Formats: sequence, structure tokens, C-alpha cells
Amino acid sequence: MREPLELRAWRGTRSETALVERLRVWPALDDAGRQQAAFAHWSTCWFQRMALDVYLELLDEEIPREALGSEGALVSFSALEQKMWSFLQLAKGALDAVAREVNLVYWHVDARRRLFDPLGRARWVTFYTVRERLLGLEEFREDPLVRMLEARTRAETADPIYRELSHLAAASLTAPRLIGHVGRSDPKRGEPSLRASEARILIPDDPRQWPPTYERGFEMNTLFPAILRWLEQFTDDVYEKLLLRLKGERR
Repeated sequence: MREPLELRAWRGTRSETALVERLRVWPALDDAGRQQAAFAHWSTCWFQRMALDVYLELLDEEIPREALGSEGALVSFSALEQKMWSFLQLAKGALDAVAREVNLVYWHVDARRRLFDPLGRARWVTFYTVRERLLGLEEFREDPLVRMLEARTRAETADPIYRELSHLAAASLTAPRLIGHVGRSDPKRGEPSLRASEARILIPDDPRQWPPTYERGFEMNTLFPAILRWLEQFTDDVYEKLLLRLKGERR
């Protein structure tokens, strides 16, 4: 029989640690509920770590000399492009995972159980569905967490990195050919090949459209680290607001 998963602060940030400590003693959770919380929290950390690992792996992918200055994905790009696709889906998965943590808390907070059953309807739980469900419930609209979700991921004030991640993760589901123009970070270097970490790999504004345009400036080695940093900070911000809900505070 598999051992229960430990509810612990895997990343060790202040916000994460405070939330985990509160969940451990939150009376709304029985043993089964704490195990669900442990699994949901571990999943969030897993997706973030896997996104980082995939990014580090793709930095070591080699780009042949004949590919430099090209437009469009080449057959020789397949390994790199697969990792770029995986990164975007894992980063989106990290958002969905933190939404499962939010959903679990509000499932227990809401006496009418209008969120998604963490077990019976787990496949319905995504970042978008949880956000929209919370925004549609009047008694939660003024919660600090719900106000933050609306301001930073839905309104015109949404974080730019969130918009870019949401757009590219969705576009890559139907247009996985992500690599556009490729150039050297240092044009003076003339080696026969280089690694992805040494290249400027541009992603088209919308991979689904032809011919490609590059007005939005998606450059892999700038955008992907920014997504990783944003995910970590946004997750901690969510945890801070969830802690306020668990404490019954509304500041």
C-alpha cells in the first residue's frame, strides 16, 4: 500500500511554508482532505520543477550551422522544438495545479459546494474554470485572492507574462511548430554549430498564422526564464491570499 504523501513546503518560501503550516491544522480538513491537499500542493511544485528542468535541457540542444538565419521549423529542430512545446505545457500545467489548491480550499469554505469536487470532478479543474467560478460567486468576489485573480489574469491590467504564457500555451496545442527565425546571440562567433543557450530563437507572434510576424518579441531565452520567475512569484502571491482566507481575514 502506498504511503500517504506528506504535506510539506517543498520550495521552502515564506508564503508556501505559512500556508502549509495552516493547512496542517485547518479543522475543515479531515485525514482524506489533508491527503488531497498534500497531493495538490506536491503537483504544483512538480510542474514548476519539471518546467525548469525542461528549460535547462533545451538550452543544451545543438543547432546546426545550416539552420542559422532560417525561417520556420526544420526537421533538425525536432528535439529542441519538442522541449519548447513541453515547457509551455508544463508551465500552463503549473497554473492549473495551483488552481487545484485554490479549488480544494474553496470547496471546503463554500457550504454550498459550488466549486469542483476535488475527487469526483478533478478533470474539470483548470486555472480558467476555477477563476471564472470564483468570480461568479458573489460572496467571494471581495476576497483578496479573487480580486487578485481578476486584476492580474483577466482584466486589461493582466500581467504581461501571464498573457504571453496563456497565448502561447493555447496556440501551441494546435500549432506545435514554435521555432521561427534563428540567429546567433553573438554574430561575431563563427563556430560550425552552437547550443540553444547561445542562439536567439524567435517564436512567431502567433504560431498558427502564416507568414510569421515578430512584433511581440518572443525570444526563447528571454521569455522562458521570465515565465519561470513569474510562476514562482505568482504562486507565492496566491498562497498569501489563500492564507488570509483560511484566517478569515479580508485585507
